[in-house]
Amino acid sequence: MDMKLVGQEMEDSLTTIMFILYIFGVINTLFIYCFIGECFIQESTNFGNAIYNYEWYNLSATDSKFFLMCIMRTKKPQCLTSGKFSVLCLTLFSGIVKTSMGYLSILQLYD
Repeated sequence: MDMKLVGQEMEDSLTTIMFILYIFGVINTLFIYCFIGECFIQESTNFGNAIYNYEWYNLSATDSKFFLMCIMRTKKPQCLTSGKFSVLCLTLFSGIVKTSMGYLSILQLYD
């Protein structure tokens, strides 16, 4: 009977460790996607600034039209979305973590 109790405690500990590793993996994956999305937004914005700072007004008419089209296109930065639902950025990641911790704290009240 004592061995059965020890086996159950060991199984509960193993389940808890596996759950913690799973949560860490999910949060890590979400952070990586959001970080890459944030970098993509920054690089898109920097590209628009680089085109604007270039002396495009001294170019030929066809080249300056190309640069003007690029400037117009970079007014709205490129971004990664999750199924056209929300933009993947670090703001989204922090919002998800804050909301999750809020839910966990409420669940602890009922424990």
